[in-house]
Amino acid sequence: MKTTETRTKKRWRQAIAVLAFLVLTPGVYAQVTVGSNKEPETFSVLELISNDKAGLRMPHLTTIQRNDITTPAFKAKAEAKGLTIYNTTNNCIEFWSGTEWISACEPPCTAPVIEPLEDTEKRYVIWNPHMPAGTMDLSKPVVPAPAPTLSISATGTSLTYQWYYRNYNSEKDFLPINGATSDTYQVEFEKLGLYQYKCIASEADNPSCSAESDTIEIVWGCGAKTYDDRWLVFMCHNLGADPSLDPFTWKSDGDDVGFDIKGDLYQWGRKADGHEKRTSLVVDERATVADLDGENQVKITSDKYGKFIAGTNFVSWTTAVSPIRLNWGNATLLMDVPKAKNDPCPEGWKVPSLMQWQSIIRGPEERLGVVISLVPTPPVLANEWTWDGNGMKVGDALYLPSVLIRSGHNGVLNPLDLTTTYWSSNNWKHPGRVDNVIGTFGFRQWESIFPGDHYFYPVNGFAVRCVAE
Repeated sequence: MKTTETRTKKRWRQAIAVLAFLVLTPGVYAQVTVGSNKEPETFSVLELISNDKAGLRMPHLTTIQRNDITTPAFKAKAEAKGLTIYNTTNNCIEFWSGTEWISACEPPCTAPVIEPLEDTEKRYVIWNPHMPAGTMDLSKPVVPAPAPTLSISATGTSLTYQWYYRNYNSEKDFLPINGATSDTYQVEFEKLGLYQYKCIASEADNPSCSAESDTIEIVWGCGAKTYDDRWLVFMCHNLGADPSLDPFTWKSDGDDVGFDIKGDLYQWGRKADGHEKRTSLVVDERATVADLDGENQVKITSDKYGKFIAGTNFVSWTTAVSPIRLNWGNATLLMDVPKAKNDPCPEGWKVPSLMQWQSIIRGPEERLGVVISLVPTPPVLANEWTWDGNGMKVGDALYLPSVLIRSGHNGVLNPLDLTTTYWSSNNWKHPGRVDNVIGTFGFRQWESIFPGDHYFYPVNGFAVRCVAE
C-alpha cells in the first residue's frame, strides 16, 4: 500500500515534470498547480500549494550581481517588470518595478523633493585682503562678505538631513560633515581652494528613500581650474597692488604712483628692493659679480641697488647670467617647480611655473621632445576668458589686470603698448636664441581675449602673480 508521503513525492515529481515541460516546450500555454490536485484559479498561470514542510527559494543575487543585470537593455524591457530575487547583501526580497528595485524590507519610497537652487546660490567666491600665507587669517574680517550659510528647501515626511563636502584637489568623494544635520549649514573657514557642498534629505523611517541637492561650489581666495580638472590657488592681487581693493574690479589712480590694482613690475630674478616700483630710477649699467651678494641679489651698498637696470643691448640686468639662472626656479619646465630662495612672493606662495600658467588655459604640447606649451589639438579651454576693457577675467575667481610692461631697453613704460605680461619661474635655452629666456604669460588687449605664452629676457619689467606652494 502506498503511503501519503509516497503519493506526495509522486505529485511533486509530476509537478516538476509538468513545469519543466512548460518551460522547455514552446507554444504551450497551460495553467498548473504544484503541491495539490486542486485546479488552478483562472487568474493563475502557476499555483504553489504548501506541503507544510518547504517553501519557494528565490534566485540569490548580491547587490553587485543585481546591478550587473540591470543594464539599459534590461530597463528597456517591459517584460522585466516583476522580476524577483533574494538580495543576499541586505537579506531582502526585491522586485523590479520597471524603474527601480523595490525591497520588501522597506516601506514604499516617496522620495523627498528638493527645490533646484538659483545660479547665484550655486557659486560663491570669498576673498580676504589679509592673505600673506596659504590659509586665511581668521583674526581678520572676510571681505566683501562672511562665509555663506547654505540652505535647501525640501518637502517630504519626517525628513532628516546630512551635508557633505569635497576639497576639489584632495578628496575624490564627498565626505559627511559632522553635526551638519539640518536644512541649513553655516560654512566654516577652510584652507584656500575650491570646495563643493551638497545635502541629502531622507525619510526618517526609510533612510534609503532620499534626494540629493544641487552641488554648491565655494572658492576660498582666488584661483582657476586647470586643463586636467584640478584647482590652482592664486593670490588675489599682483605683488605691489593694494590688497584692500576688490580683486575683481579695475581701479587705478591714472598714474603709476602709489597702490592701485596693477602692482609692481619686477626684473626676473630680483627680490623687492625698490627697483620694481614703476617710478624707480633707471641705471644703464649692468650689475657685475662685484655688485651681487651671496644670494645673487644687488648689494645694498651698490649704486644699482633699488634701481631699474636697462640698456639698449641688455638681455639681463646683470653680467653674471649663469649665477642668477636659479634665482626664481630650477631651470626646468616641470609643473610644480619648487620655490627658490630668491622668490619675491611671501611665505606660502611662489612665482608660478610656466606649466602652471598654461594649465589654466589648455592641455600640453611637445616641441623638440620637451613639453613647452599646453595647446592640444583641438584646443580645449580650461576656463572662460573675458576681457573687460582693463583686464582679463579667468573663470569667476581670478582677475588679471592689464599692467603694461617696463622696457628692458630704456626702463620706460609705454602706454601705447597694450601688452600685459606676467613672469613665470622658468628660464629656458630657447632654440635659436643665444641666451636663456624666461617663460611668461601674457595677452594683448585689442587682439582677442585669448591669452598667449611668450619668452623674454630677464632685463624686462613684468608683473608677478603668486600661486600657493
